[in-house]
Amino acid sequence: MPDLTGLTIREAISLISQLKINYTVTGSRKVIYQSIPSGSRIAPGMKCEIRGEEIKSPALGGVM
Repeated sequence: MPDLTGLTIREAISLISQLKINYTVTGSRKVIYQSIPSGSRIAPGMKCEIRGEEIKSPALGGVM
């Protein structure tokens, strides 16, 4: 399994789709976690959970 951390979610999906790995995604932007450790042997049909960074809204204090 390749190391997906640091890739954009879109890049990670493209890469693991080519490897015929099923996936679920939570979050967005860049990958911070993958359930199948990098370097692991993989087989088509395996499932990998991908987590991206959570986007937090900036505080809007004082804005009318």
